[in-house]
Order: sequence, then structure tokens, then C-alpha cells
Amino acid sequence: MGEPKELALRYPQSCPFCSIAAAYRYAASAASPSPAAKQPQRQDESARSRAGQNITAAAAAASSSSLLASIPSSPSAIDPAKVSPAAYVVLSAPRVLAFLDIMPMTRGHLLVTTRRHRRKVEELVGGGGSIKGEDGDENGEEGECKGEVGGDEDEDEEGEEGRDIGFWLPLLAKTVATVIGVPDYNIVQNNGIRAAQVVPHVHFHIIPRPASLPALQNKSWTMFGRGSREDLDDDEAAALAARMRNTLRVEVEALARRKGRRARGRL
Repeated sequence: MGEPKELALRYPQSCPFCSIAAAYRYAASAASPSPAAKQPQRQDESARSRAGQNITAAAAAASSSSLLASIPSSPSAIDPAKVSPAAYVVLSAPRVLAFLDIMPMTRGHLLVTTRRHRRKVEELVGGGGSIKGEDGDENGEEGECKGEVGGDEDEDEEGEEGRDIGFWLPLLAKTVATVIGVPDYNIVQNNGIRAAQVVPHVHFHIIPRPASLPALQNKSWTMFGRGSREDLDDDEAAALAARMRNTLRVEVEALARRKGRRARGRL
């Protein structure tokens, strides 16, 4: 994101990421895992093997369908004008969102954030929903808005937010690298004003490092440099987000196939 003054001009609301989360809700897939049919007590080995393979295939298909539902495709689900400034959404999962940075450092600069309002990474650990701030407010949010969630997930006791970030981040990084055609990238995450966090809502930057930029080598603190950051071009952003969504779908489908093969191999 940009400097605080620039950000205030573009994002007058208290938490822009909560506004994006509320506008782009998770569209649950119609497909759901089918319960495994009870097997007769007496079955030959071949029949049991075929039944196991059928159940595994159905579960893999349901899992793939559920993940693919997190990648928006309908015109209303990807309409950038639902918020101001426009948002170019790549992922809209139950707990995680990804969209292009409005002031990209490099082409393809992507933000990955939680759907609920969490200020810092520490609030994701062990279920941030139960963390109390110094003033006693839940999550220490001090009245800031909360993003929408898919289903009854006010309490994240099992730490699903953190796991979901961990699941999607590698897939999104690979997607950005593939679409931009740049194999090197930075993943940056800041916590607090002194650590250069501008939007007080936990988020990760995926920033491609094209050959036109100097190599960082060991000077990681110069990661951002002093180069100018330009506003996102709407036409290019729409095309770029569409390519990222398509590539992410391919990655999810490939992942589901690999998991299906491994599961069948264990039968």
C-alpha cells in the first residue's frame, strides 16, 4: 500500500480491507462431500478396493469444488466497482482474501489478507477470536469494523485462519510468479506502525522482483527501495486479475489431482 497520507485520500474509511471483505463475500460451493456409504460386513477384497477408490475420488472432487468456489468467477463477484477505490479480487475464500495492491511496487503486486479484522499476525495464533486487547475489547480492535465471514466462524478456536493463510499463500505466490513470468519475489508482512504497517489489518505482500530492479543480496532491509509507486491501471488490473484467477484454478485442480493420487495409493 501507499504512504499514510496517500492512503487516507484513497481510503477514507477506517479499515479498507474490512470494506473489501464485506463487499466480496465467499460464495459457498453447491457441492459438498458425500457421506461414505456403509459397507456390508462381507465384501471381497476387490469390492472393498473399488468402493474405497470411489469414495476417495468423490472426496477429492468435493474438495476441489470447495476450493474452486473460493476463486470468484461471476461478474458480480469480480466487479471492481463494488468498493471505492476499485478492488481487483483474485481470491475470496471463507477466511482469506487476495487482491491487487492499488499502488503496486511492481507489476503483479498482490495483497493476501484475512477476512476478519486482525491487526497483527499474533492475533491469528491459537484462534485470534478470543484475544483481548488492553481495553478489554475483543481482538483489541477498539471499535474498528470486522470483515464478513463464511458461516458461523466468530470463534476461530482451532486456528483455521492461520492454516488457511498457510495453505493459500504458496499457491498465490506460484500464481503471481507464473502470470508475471518472474521467478523471484518477496513476501513481506509488517506488524505495527514502527514496522511500516500502513493498514492496521494483517496482510501479506507478494511482490515480484523483475530483472529491472537491483538484486537485494543480503540487504533485505532495502527491500522496498525508494522508487515511486504508481496508481494501478484499471484496464491492466482487470486483465491481470483475470489471468491470476485462471492460473490459480489450474493450480488448485492440479493440487486436488495430486492429493487424489496419493490417497488412492494408500488404499
